[in-house]
Amino acid sequence: MAYAIYHGSKGKGSGGGIGKHIDRTEGMEHTYKHADPSKKNLNLIFPVPNDRMYMPLNKAIADRIEEGYSSNRKIRSDAKKFMSHVLTGSHKEMVNIFADENKKNEWISSNYQFIIKEFGKENLVRFVLHLDEKTPHIHAVTVPLTKDGRLSAKEVMGNKKVLQERQDRYAEMMKPFGLERGIRGTGIKHENANDYYKRIDQAVNTPLKKELEPVKGVFGIDKGKTMKKYRKSLKSSVMALNELGEKYKRERLKTSSLSKTIERKSQDISNIRKNSKEDLKALQGIIMTPGKSKELREQILTKEKENEIKRENNKGFKR
Repeated sequence: MAYAIYHGSKGKGSGGGIGKHIDRTEGMEHTYKHADPSKKNLNLIFPVPNDRMYMPLNKAIADRIEEGYSSNRKIRSDAKKFMSHVLTGSHKEMVNIFADENKKNEWISSNYQFIIKEFGKENLVRFVLHLDEKTPHIHAVTVPLTKDGRLSAKEVMGNKKVLQERQDRYAEMMKPFGLERGIRGTGIKHENANDYYKRIDQAVNTPLKKELEPVKGVFGIDKGKTMKKYRKSLKSSVMALNELGEKYKRERLKTSSLSKTIERKSQDISNIRKNSKEDLKALQGIIMTPGKSKELREQILTKEKENEIKRENNKGFKR
């Protein structure tokens, strides 16, 4: 099964950290340590409004907010000022797509259309294709400005239902490329984090559609923590199914243990009933036999006297 993978998240800070990763900032190689330096020139950076692709990402974000923010309220210091998006697919299918120039261009164009439809072209401050890592993928960054000029990542991102519907829309756009949506509501991530950085791909730097011609000379972006989130979001469905399998095994063990406990309890009840019947039968025998009754009474009285003598002796010892 080939999956369409879209992961969106609210950005923290000013965006300078993730900018170093996306823009492959020189001297900040630790933010893109999984990239192949010899393929860095294959990465493609696409135009965004007001040529903000030429600005460091934190500056581009601030510039868009200054332009589009119209609320009278002061922006909170901890406000989420940008949203980060990763768009890709299962490795094998992505390699096949990028082996065909037309499919490659169409896939990039479809992803571009998806981002601007979902978040607004005017809010797009980065749209970058990375071909120097194992699997071709796009990083897009948008500023979460609402239509009425407020800054609200929570509102723009949406609730669980909105997120699911967005995943549905993305999967629908990716169908022509043989990529399908994952199972709804399972929490399954479609790529194993280790596999994502161990896969091998062949990327070819070929011309793209005119309306999406790449530009050169961009700054950088990223933060180790941000990349870890991306990697985590690409865990494989196999991994998730294995986890479900282990959970099923644990539940079976619990069920088996419970069955054994019930069986033991049932046996205990059976033994109690059996002993009760035997005791009742013995008691009936004693009652029906005067000689045994007299003997039992004498034994009980003798035992009581012995116990009384012991108690008296103990009292004297304590004094």
